Amino acid sequence: MARTESERRAALLARCKFYKGEDDCPSGVFRLGWICEESWVLSLLADKMKPVNDAVALFRQLGFPDDPLFKDGTPLAVQALLFERFCYQSEADPLFLVVPFRRFYAANWRV
Repeated sequence: MARTESERRAALLARCKFYKGEDDCPSGVFRLGWICEESWVLSLLADKMKPVNDAVALFRQLGFPDDPLFKDGTPLAVQALLFERFCYQSEADPLFLVVPFRRFYAANWRV
C-alpha cells in the first residue's frame, strides 16, 4: 500500500532536527539547518532531486560519509545540502572547506 503525501511528509519531518513544516524559520532556530532540511523535504515531496543528488555526489567525493562525525543519523542529503550552503556562503573552493566544515558541523549541528 502506497503512502499518502501526508504520511510521506510526516515521515520526512520526523527525521528533521530543525524544520518542522513551518512556512518561515522560527526565531531562535539554527537557520541554515532549517533551510537545508526544508529543501530536502520539499525536494523529495516534489520528486525534484537533481540538485540534491549533485550535492550528495560532491559530499561523497570529498569523503564525508566515511567520517565518524557524520554518522549521527542525519540524512546524508541534508548533510550534503548543509555543506553546499556552507561552501556558497564561504565563497571558496569546496576542497579548501573540508576541515572548516567539520568544525562548523561539530559546533552547530551536533549540539
